[in-house]
Amino acid sequence: MLIDQGTKALALAQLSEHERIPLLGDCLGLQLAFNPGTVMSLGSDSCGEAQSATSSTDCAPGFGRGHVTDFLAYGNLFNGNLSEVILGAGAALGILLCLRGHTPHSNH
Repeated sequence: MLIDQGTKALALAQLSEHERIPLLGDCLGLQLAFNPGTVMSLGSDSCGEAQSATSSTDCAPGFGRGHVTDFLAYGNLFNGNLSEVILGAGAALGILLCLRGHTPHSNH
């Protein structure tokens, strides 16, 4: 959570909503964005439950109803932040483990 909040604070201090810094050409860059939706700018009409409580307090209009600070621009598709990358990697790993037939060891 500290890394997530730290990267968002750094993005607020160093990035602009109007200028993108390319990292991988047009595919990936750094650009400040404020997202009222959930993960990867989806569901922008509401603050969904998948959104963390700390993310929704980042910006106006107020506690638990705020906009998420995003700074990773994926082409012209959507914007995200580091916590979403970590959630996505965890979900992908979980799916991969399920597909490989891995089950948690039980104590029985």
